[in-house]
Amino acid sequence: MTKEQFDNRFGNLLADVSASIRKEADRLFSCGGVDAASYGDDYELPKAVLYAAIFNVRASRRPLSKRAKEDSANLEHF
Repeated sequence: MTKEQFDNRFGNLLADVSASIRKEADRLFSCGGVDAASYGDDYELPKAVLYAAIFNVRASRRPLSKRAKEDSANLEHF
């Protein structure tokens, strides 16, 4: 795969993941699991929701092949 091909595919995946995270964040904000009114006008609640949303969305984007799983696990060390 060339760098250009990688950039193209990665951009497509990133746009999809971004939309999925936004949708999940909206769901989490509205689910009643946190008292949003108790938070101030800062980044504390958005960070908490972002972290949970990323965690929830990540499983649907995991690599499927053995090779990609191994490479992904290896890249976590860098």
